[in-house]
Amino acid sequence: MSQSAAAAMRAAIHDLLDGLSREQRERACLPFEDHAERTNWAYFPRRTRGVALADLDHRQQKLVQRVVESGLSAQAYARARQVMAIDDVLDGIERGRVTHFRDPALFYLALFVDDTQLFEPVRGWRFEGHHISLNYTFARDGLLAVSPQFLGSNPARISHNGFDIYRPLGDAEDLARELLDALSPELRAKAVVHPEAPGDIVLANLPFVAESDAAANLLVRTQMTGRGVPVEPFAALRFDPAHPLGVAAEGLSAGQRELLARLVVHYADRFPAGATWDGFSDSRELHFAWAGPGEVGAPHYYRLHGPSLVVEYDNTQDGANHVHTVVRHPANDFGRAALALHHLREH
Repeated sequence: MSQSAAAAMRAAIHDLLDGLSREQRERACLPFEDHAERTNWAYFPRRTRGVALADLDHRQQKLVQRVVESGLSAQAYARARQVMAIDDVLDGIERGRVTHFRDPALFYLALFVDDTQLFEPVRGWRFEGHHISLNYTFARDGLLAVSPQFLGSNPARISHNGFDIYRPLGDAEDLARELLDALSPELRAKAVVHPEAPGDIVLANLPFVAESDAAANLLVRTQMTGRGVPVEPFAALRFDPAHPLGVAAEGLSAGQRELLARLVVHYADRFPAGATWDGFSDSRELHFAWAGPGEVGAPHYYRLHGPSLVVEYDNTQDGANHVHTVVRHPANDFGRAALALHHLREH
């Protein structure tokens, strides 16, 4: 993947490390070979390892934001900044009940490093907090992986006098609805997998999509059940890497495939130029699955699933005003496939 994107990230990381104290650098830098930590990603609010924005001065926070900006397109960076800022609004909505986690300063940057001769000292990085998780893995001359990438928002929409004043992920919904509404009754029946949407993304924060199996999906459903969320939609939407759900792109008309391609481009455009992968390039291999009613305002979920791409979207919680979106590579999240090939060749 893109050498220029990797170079921009490395330059931003270099500037950040120059601007941190020794103690801050030690907190930010984690061992790359600690794969359990490196793949321990989440989109819910928590304290995690790395250096928090709250522990940095304004100049240092700006340096962290430049690292984040280097990993996203301009429009995706704008969305991410909105997602961070909305935590203050959410804190007001919740009237301080969970203030500890509703804080735009509780976002953490972790740099994964080692001293091998085969890679640069920084081999990957993660930026994470409430409703954001960005994960990147470097090769010597480019990027091995840029996923998982998660963006969410709670609330998903704030309106006033009939106008939306905040809806950073609105096109992720609108483009999918346009495709759903364009399907014939026969194709729509294939696309709509269950009449009820699951209470969250089905794969949750499992480290690797390729390892998704009945046990892992059962664990997720059990967690949802403990929160009073119905199990049936999760069972209907159980992820099987080899058997995509929904309607196949090859069965769509040219106009419908164009709508699907526009939806795929929405997610591809979140990454810097050249930093996506083959899964985005040909939407003809994808399947599109929907769960829930088709009416605007009702809880809903959809999935894009192809050989090299998985996208999950849900808007089900808090009265269907709480959205999650995630982009994953079925085989190469955290550079897993590329690193395995390197290990096979070199060791």
